[in-house]
Parts: sequence; structure tokens; C-alpha cells
Amino acid sequence: MKKFVLGSIVVLFCFTSFSIKTFAAGSSFVGSLNNNNKSNEGATLSGITVSPVLSTIDVNKGQSLVHNITVYDNNPYPVTISMVYSNFISANQYGQPSFEGLTNAEINDNDISVSSPYNINIPSHKIISIPITISATSYALPREYFISAFAKITKNVQNNSSTVNLSGAVGSLMLIRVSGNSNQSGFIKTFSAENAFYTQTPINFTTNFVDTGNVHLDPQGVIDIYNMFGTKVATIPFNSSRNIVLPVGVNSRIFKSTWNSNNLLIGQYTAKLIVSFGYNTITTTESDSSFWIIPFWFIIIAIVLILFILWQIISRMLRR
Repeated sequence: MKKFVLGSIVVLFCFTSFSIKTFAAGSSFVGSLNNNNKSNEGATLSGITVSPVLSTIDVNKGQSLVHNITVYDNNPYPVTISMVYSNFISANQYGQPSFEGLTNAEINDNDISVSSPYNINIPSHKIISIPITISATSYALPREYFISAFAKITKNVQNNSSTVNLSGAVGSLMLIRVSGNSNQSGFIKTFSAENAFYTQTPINFTTNFVDTGNVHLDPQGVIDIYNMFGTKVATIPFNSSRNIVLPVGVNSRIFKSTWNSNNLLIGQYTAKLIVSFGYNTITTTESDSSFWIIPFWFIIIAIVLILFILWQIISRMLRR
């Protein structure tokens, strides 16, 4: 009796080890702010399109420069627009911006000023370039200023007779970085697989990255996947769309990553996140997370084998 039970346990252990070594040995391998400096994408509202949606602009202390945005009139009639500005911050951990009103025709503080022509006429189905003058004082702090430039329709003439005032505004977000020794710091607050156990891929990872500096960061890197024997089985990109984290408002951001595989997977896996960020000086930081993949077929086989062992034990006991 004891020999039979011991033999059954050995069989179960050998089958488990064989399965793990065989199937875990190999596996092959995105309304948010992104960091495209001159995005060709445009934002459309009230019949006008403004581009780029987001720009990163470098300005030296004591310097003035002109940054151009384009506005296209999609309407079948001409419109008159005015530029209005506001500061913006991050409203939540998913990159949604929050604006501080749309009432200022210009922004002018101790460090930086932004202005442009006010009433601008745009013919129907025409595109125009609007110059925005950005000036930094000689004592401006070396950090980033987050300003939105909105095109607001103040008048449209439809059928050459009616004038309609519209409240919609659409614009471009400007990340204006004043040169100097800015604070480019951040860290991975959390990184983990969303579940501890899986029966198959996809495996979803969640990363919370915090910006502790005074300029935006666009952390990029990879997630390496290792099996229980330390063999790298997959590499997936991290933040390939270059979504950014702002240091103002909610200064952290949630990133989602997914690992898909068509291979047979079983056992414990470790995901290692390697992230780099910064401009003049690149900082690299790491974090890891472990999870298990136990496929249904293995669970069923294990249950059947356990039931078979129990049945054999009970049968031998009843024969006595």
C-alpha cells in the first residue's frame, strides 16, 4: 500500500516537472497627452480644426520666439476667430488636462508671456497660420510652463446675413521649457501584473509613474518576461506611444501594457520593467512583478490524477 502511494506521488511530480520544463521553456513575444513635438493630428470643434494638438517648445532666458499653429475653417462660410489662453494641469492619472479658464487674450507673468493677434478672419475651407509670440524674461525659472492656446470663434457669417456667437473653443497644448538646470526626476511608484494567477495570455500590467520634477517626462522602456528558470521568453515595449507625465496637478500617470503569446505557457513568470526618462541626463529605473500561468488543461489533468490516486487508496482500503 505505502509503495503504491509513494509511486503515485513520484509519477505526479515527474509529470509536473516535465510539463513545466517543456512548455515554459519558450515564448515569443497605447484622449491623452503624448509627446509628439509637432503632431500632424488636429483637434476639431465648431467647424474649425487646430493643429498641432501638442508641442514642446524650448526658449532661452531673455529670448522671444514665434510658434505657429494652423487653423482650418471646415464651415461653408467664413469665420472670425480670437486666440485665448490658459494654463493647464493634469486632472487625473490618465493624462486628462484641466484648464484654468479661457478668458485671457494673453498670458503675461513674471517669467513668461504668450500673445498673438486677436481677431483673425478665415475664409471658408481655407487654412491659415497664426503666429504666437512666446517670450521668457531674463530671470525666468528653468522649468516648464504648460499653456493652452485656444482658437475661439467670435463670429461666423452664414449665407452673408446672419451673425452667430459660438462658445466652442479648440486648441493646442504648449509645453514651454525655459533653458537651464531644470529638475528632471521621477520614479516607478508601482508595477504589477493585474492578477496573481492566469490560465492563459493576455497578461495585463499596470504601471504608476510619478513625476517629481518641474518638467514633463515621457518614460519609455521595455518589459522583459522571464520564466521560472530565468530564461527570457518575451520583451514588450513600454509607453511606445510616448504618453507624458506632467509635474503639475496630478503628477502621476497610469500606464497599461499587455503581453500576448500563442505558445504553451506554464509556471511562474517574472516581468522586469526597465524605464528611462530625462533630456540632457538620462535616468534609468527598474521594477519587477511575478505571476503564475496555470492553464486549464494542466488543472484538469492534475485533478484527474489526484482523483485517481484517491480512488486507488480507497479501493485498497475497502478490499482489506
